[in-house]
Amino acid sequence: MTNCYNYEAFVKDDDYFKILLRLLKSDFVRNGLLPTWTNDSTILADTLMVQLKNASNDSTIRLFLQQNQAANVVYHYFHAAYDRLRLQACMLLGVLLDDATIRQLEIPGDELTCLYFDAIRQAHKLSNKCYKRVPIHMLLRAFAALAHNETIQSSVDTGADYFGFLLTLSDDYNIVYDILWTLSFNNSLHEKFNSHEPFLAQIRKFVDDPKSVLDKDVVRSAEGILWNLLDHNRIIALPHTPVNADERNVPSSSDRKQKISPIVNYPFDIMISYCHAEKSISKSIFEYLNSKSYRVWYDAKNMHGDSLQAMANAIQDSQCIIICMSENYELSNACRHEAQYAYALQRRILPIVAQSKYKARNWLGFIIGTLIYIDFTKYELHNAFSMLEAEMEHTDKTNEVTEKKIPVNQSEKKQAPKISLSTEYEHKCVKEWTHDDVISWCHAYDLLVISKLLEHYDGTHLLRLHNMSKVNGDNIVFQSLRDDCQKIGTNGKISLSFTEFVRFQSELETRLNERDTVKPKTITVAEQKTTRSCSLL
Repeated sequence: MTNCYNYEAFVKDDDYFKILLRLLKSDFVRNGLLPTWTNDSTILADTLMVQLKNASNDSTIRLFLQQNQAANVVYHYFHAAYDRLRLQACMLLGVLLDDATIRQLEIPGDELTCLYFDAIRQAHKLSNKCYKRVPIHMLLRAFAALAHNETIQSSVDTGADYFGFLLTLSDDYNIVYDILWTLSFNNSLHEKFNSHEPFLAQIRKFVDDPKSVLDKDVVRSAEGILWNLLDHNRIIALPHTPVNADERNVPSSSDRKQKISPIVNYPFDIMISYCHAEKSISKSIFEYLNSKSYRVWYDAKNMHGDSLQAMANAIQDSQCIIICMSENYELSNACRHEAQYAYALQRRILPIVAQSKYKARNWLGFIIGTLIYIDFTKYELHNAFSMLEAEMEHTDKTNEVTEKKIPVNQSEKKQAPKISLSTEYEHKCVKEWTHDDVISWCHAYDLLVISKLLEHYDGTHLLRLHNMSKVNGDNIVFQSLRDDCQKIGTNGKISLSFTEFVRFQSELETRLNERDTVKPKTITVAEQKTTRSCSLL
């Protein structure tokens, strides 16, 4: 067996890692495990696991392991009798899993989260900051990747003060701020953030006085947490005066060919959103589009990298966003901030594959959905560029056709019968809502597409949908609802936007969290029993 820390020579050797996985699947290793590091099978399994864990620090190897079902192999050791081997399996799963794989393998998220926090607590207590010879910074790095899964976020939300423990660790380990930024994307955890005012005051200070913090990444994480807590990604664009193209050293539209015909005259045709690891491809795209007279916003030197607001302004100033997809992009909270804000503003998104064999997962898969993407790792650059430009032109034509249809849709809308809305739902708990109550509630919050999808729903059905979203994940429910849109659409298919879906989830969550605190209403003695049961929802 080679040195466990020397994996660079095997980065492009797929066969080497296939052999490691085959050894871990072998009966010799699996059937000979002991609770101690005292026989060949246990020692070999531990060595193999360490080799794979260290190699997984490379995104190419990590992606290879993910796509070759390494998680299935490693999960077998999750309940190993030897505690260090169990910990190694836990750490490796941290960088391999996504929500879909967690559900497929039926991995208990609570148990996985508990094992991580137990190990981190033990390491934090010890003077050498190691547990089972694993440094705490490696434990936190693995959990930082795992925390991108909604299953794990739910476990942190419901766990025994996991959240408070993370806040305590933030004083000693800067990576914890990145973990907390990841968690802040989950709306369910906002209450926990808001209940820790001293922490919020601290990160506000970081943002207000960034020079007081040595690590700029901490400032960015602090800004990201505050941004998410204000729900900026779920509302219309922040007040912002678009800059002129010439203020960013970009030729004005009079000097360039308008290849994209915007409804609004944006200063930039395109913004390129990318992770630094994929800078080579993103720079090539910028140079090509620039040569074709597109007005491109490209942060080549990461000049605005310290300010999420600056990146948000760039998105507001651009009509189209090119997303350079990779696993590094998926794991970057800054990239997620850009992509989700672009989606929330309903900007046109053109995804490209910037890492060989990468497929969007979790939140990125949620945003990309069924959009057509171009694989820049599969084609020669000149062919990929031609495909990219063709896709932009195709999207532009689609946009023009949509614009021409607007008067017709408006005319049809004027002829549509008015819906008589009731406010009776305000005096009921959700479980008691009728079909009409659900529709009235949807229209009250301008959830027009949702109201069409839930036409035959009552309160019980609505609660069931809400529970399905918690169990299966928002992305699964969103895709299912979008599929339903295609089935029920008449005279042209209706489309559920990500923004409306998020508003629906948020408004329903708010309603349920209020414990059905409704407008004052006289309640008879006979109704008291029913009211008590409603308050449990």
